[in-house]
Amino acid sequence: DDYEMPHPDNLPDGMSFNEDAEKAFRELFVSEGIPVSTAKLLVEKFNEIQIARFQAHLEEENKIFEDSTKSLKNDWKGDDLVKNARTAHAAIMEFADNDLITLIKESKIYDAANDLTKWNSLGFSPSQLRLWHNIGSKMKSSEHISDEGLGGGETPSGEKTTPSQIYTHPTSQKEAARAKQNNP
Repeated sequence: DDYEMPHPDNLPDGMSFNEDAEKAFRELFVSEGIPVSTAKLLVEKFNEIQIARFQAHLEEENKIFEDSTKSLKNDWKGDDLVKNARTAHAAIMEFADNDLITLIKESKIYDAANDLTKWNSLGFSPSQLRLWHNIGSKMKSSEHISDEGLGGGETPSGEKTTPSQIYTHPTSQKEAARAKQNNP
């Protein structure tokens, strides 16, 4: 087939060749009578653009990770990093499905709780680790957990609320009625 398109040999780690796009281009080039030399140039340019976009995306992800890692390490100094990451670990293990629990156990992240790169490879960015730490901290605090579950927080006037008060609020009742109507 004259329209065999060049496959790039410099794909970054994590990027795969898009065979569906190649097939679609090839069919278009054949149906429109695009010269083979022009078709190959177009595909090479497309591949070049896709690789550049993928690399830019990776660079942006790395920058976000580096910035959020720096921020977390600034807030969780010394032993706090391990202690807080283990609190996050406990909360995650409480709510995760069996597949994630298995993945986390196999990773032995509890023993390497301060390894933010390892957490990230498991799908937990430093920002998410901070969130799970906050959840774990609330779970450990008796003032936030009652017989009714997690506390509802405070009203604007500073009064404590309970989940049952939140769910009986008129807005919640309207939302519940709407959900029931849409999902009989």
